Amino acid sequence: MKDGNVMAASKTSKRRIARGWWWLLAALAAYLVLGVLDQELKYPPHPGYVPADAAWVAAAPDFPHAWLSAYVAPWCEPVREEAFRHLHAAELAVRKATGIRPTPARWRVWLGPNLWVGVKDGAWGLCVRPGLLMRAAHSVNRVFSRENGGDSIYVFGDFHYAWRNGFLIASHSIQYVREALSAPPCVIRGVETAMDGITVGWKGAVPGWALFRPDSPQVQGAFFVPAREDGEGLELGYDWPEPPLFSVAAQASLPILVPLWALIRDRIAASEAVACLPPLPKLWDVTGLPPVSLEGVQETAIAVYLDDANPGWPVPEVAAAFKTADPPPAGRHPLASLLEDEGMPYAWGDRTGWILPFWGEPFAVCGAASGPYWLAASRESRMARVVVGPTRDIAPGRVATVRADWAQISGAMQAILRRGAALGLIPRRNARDVESELIPLARIPEQWGKLHIDLYGAGDELRFEGDIARPLEAEP
Repeated sequence: MKDGNVMAASKTSKRRIARGWWWLLAALAAYLVLGVLDQELKYPPHPGYVPADAAWVAAAPDFPHAWLSAYVAPWCEPVREEAFRHLHAAELAVRKATGIRPTPARWRVWLGPNLWVGVKDGAWGLCVRPGLLMRAAHSVNRVFSRENGGDSIYVFGDFHYAWRNGFLIASHSIQYVREALSAPPCVIRGVETAMDGITVGWKGAVPGWALFRPDSPQVQGAFFVPAREDGEGLELGYDWPEPPLFSVAAQASLPILVPLWALIRDRIAASEAVACLPPLPKLWDVTGLPPVSLEGVQETAIAVYLDDANPGWPVPEVAAAFKTADPPPAGRHPLASLLEDEGMPYAWGDRTGWILPFWGEPFAVCGAASGPYWLAASRESRMARVVVGPTRDIAPGRVATVRADWAQISGAMQAILRRGAALGLIPRRNARDVESELIPLARIPEQWGKLHIDLYGAGDELRFEGDIARPLEAEP
């Protein structure tokens, strides 16, 4: 009898163990099935949705990877160190709005890898392709949420959101969501979205696209304007005798210069700081000076410096070089109508030219020649330092260059902020606030080295490529 009880108990124990294994296998199978289904839901058959006429669009097929790559990239380290307070504030705002602490892993779990962001009329929104977890959360939220006007747009916190073909569209603006619901899949013109980067496209007077890879400071893209090279390529180099804060060189025939200048001019005119001033042509007419024509200029190089030694305020200084169809020594300076009539003869060593004082020593238009180029500067002391002109540097197909010295830009921003705070010109912040909140942001680009972008003519496009941050040891 006792042996029978032992055998019965043994069989019961085996059945329990077998039942436990079956439950474990069933749970594992369910986990695998749900995992596969979750992955299938997260990877879309086509791009997501933004309003059809969005001014800006950004696409990242693997946003968590791009986020993590940027976080560990050496060139982004100053952002992590200097903008810690601002990044923490942004993280806290997201956490309060969604209840989830933002990290790359949590983004992938909740929202999936794909991300599309659009901007239209000042409103922004995002489109993602979530998996099972977010869809389950929506099933709960829709019980307590309300639809807006019966169009299946729900509310979560300050966000309006809706679903379309498995995509989740969300924005603070309900109009943005409505327009995205009726838009075709988002395609950025002129480029295929890179799996390992963030692709940005924009419309307007100078439309185009750009591709950023967060693990590297390199950038490439194009403007959709016709471009061609004149001759063998841009001749004026970027290596000025004294490194400038910022410099640009371009062939004068570039079609992009007209809409780009119009865009800059309109933006400046719309700012409150200059809205009360008369247009520049009217100011020029008031001076009684003769008009200046740059007809015949084939290439122009402009360098901007900042005189931080001025005790009152940093004074900008400009130097320029011109390649013309009428070169020196027998030709005529592009500013000759101004300098010859109103200026006085002057010399910088063996380089003769003219000087036209406007407002004392800080601003005097200077002109001279250097080899095959004409030079100009906004200050006599600046002309003395750049009178040898920029280096001749030809690259086949190159039609423009943009250069910047991040260390100088950082120093200039810090000087302007500190002097602005001392004079009480920065709203809602005293000197201590500026030091703790704004100066760290101005220090971010200090270790970035140089901005180095080249532009090339490519038929109906003007392509650009280069480095946002190039270490000094990488400079040729």
